[in-house]
Amino acid sequence: MQIYKDIQLCTGCSNCANICPKKCVSMQSDDKGFLYPIVDTSLCINCLKCQSVCPTYAKASNPSIPKLYAYTNSDEETLIKCSSGGAFGSIAEKIISVGGYVCGAIWTTDFSVKHIITNKLQEIKKMYGSKYLQSDLNNCFVQIKSLLEDSKTVLFCGAPCQVLALKNFLQRDYQNLLTIDFICHSIPSPKIFKAYKNSLEKSNGRLSSFHFRDKTHGWENYSLCAEFENKKELYPHKGNLYMELFLDGIITRECCASCPVKTITGYASDITLGDFWGAKTLCPELYNENGVSAIITHTQNGKDYIKHLTTNECDFDSFIKINSAYNTPHLINEKASLFWRLFNKYGLKKAGKQIYKKSFLIRLKTAIKKFFKF
Repeated sequence: MQIYKDIQLCTGCSNCANICPKKCVSMQSDDKGFLYPIVDTSLCINCLKCQSVCPTYAKASNPSIPKLYAYTNSDEETLIKCSSGGAFGSIAEKIISVGGYVCGAIWTTDFSVKHIITNKLQEIKKMYGSKYLQSDLNNCFVQIKSLLEDSKTVLFCGAPCQVLALKNFLQRDYQNLLTIDFICHSIPSPKIFKAYKNSLEKSNGRLSSFHFRDKTHGWENYSLCAEFENKKELYPHKGNLYMELFLDGIITRECCASCPVKTITGYASDITLGDFWGAKTLCPELYNENGVSAIITHTQNGKDYIKHLTTNECDFDSFIKINSAYNTPHLINEKASLFWRLFNKYGLKKAGKQIYKKSFLIRLKTAIKKFFKF
């Protein structure tokens, strides 16, 4: 049987695998490294529970009136470790302080990404920082439901489609649940990151830690930071092959082009976090070269959980003009098919060179400019 309404809408959330009473649904990687459900039809009883929790069938919800706040964490260590202004760290610490649990994404030892649930402050710090990969949710939703039914407070943080998936899985509202998502630029391929990691290790030795948003040169001029056994390397995000492929929509999951949250349902979260690009103009009094968080609340629950933070309310419409990723799907680049053909034939480096190869005219103009500088 087919679980999803359309395979192009499937986000790989694992709801179907978690709800199946016969455990006949498994999540398996496709040829691009993205997870999709596979059904063992010999065990399936056609109960349709998988379809009942599948976000591809989600419909438009009642639109919220979002409120925008700027925030910068006063703790310098947390601010540096987080991608923007450290809002997640402050909210997560608050949840832990009242005896709650936090579910968020961490790096694994093999540099894939997975969600874990914890009530320990030290584990929360592993969730800091952007991880531009699709995380494996495994059976976190089952555990979250059990905690909620046991009257525990739970914070779930994930991509907008993952929050939507959680709400679909629970199928009811819980007062003791706080959901946070982020302004998403799409889900890039885990397979390509693995190839990128392998290329780094080929030149530098075994990778020991990796950060997508190192702030050594500031928040706006962030770098990718790779730590190896004997050295650390910084790679400016501008011109970095992996970041170019990601931001240009070349290695994007298919569902992102028609993001269910941005095109159909609206945000299902209590709070959306993101970089406050444009902060110098829109909230100069809170600008910090090490990062400013945009906190967008959608519910009263979200507003209540940021009352302990020192924030400035800002104009939402002005922010959206600068941060269009909030409501604009990340389209698949027309060069994506060519890239995958080249990657499968030649590998990452050669495929990247071909995709970003400058035309003869541009190369000629560059050469002429260099000549006349001498």
